[in-house]
Amino acid sequence: MGLPSSVKVLGATYTVHQQPANTDESNVSGLFDYNRRTIYVDGTLSAEVQTEVFYHELIHALLAHTGLEELLDDKTQEALCTGLGTGLARFAEENRE
Repeated sequence: MGLPSSVKVLGATYTVHQQPANTDESNVSGLFDYNRRTIYVDGTLSAEVQTEVFYHELIHALLAHTGLEELLDDKTQEALCTGLGTGLARFAEENRE
């Protein structure tokens, strides 16, 4: 799956950039920026991993827009986004027509 250039998340349009996120944290494959309405995915990763990272960041966006991120600590939120992101990426791949 090629990543879209933009996506709508509950009415908000997010631009998707396939480039490393500008962050002080090391080992970051993606980033969701609520204020800039942007999702960053490291474009140097394999296509399969980029798709997983994209869904991971998309779930962060959904959690933010629904207010559910406030109910989860950081560790739980990351585990949830990773598990669902990987699951959704594989689901999409296995059910392509």
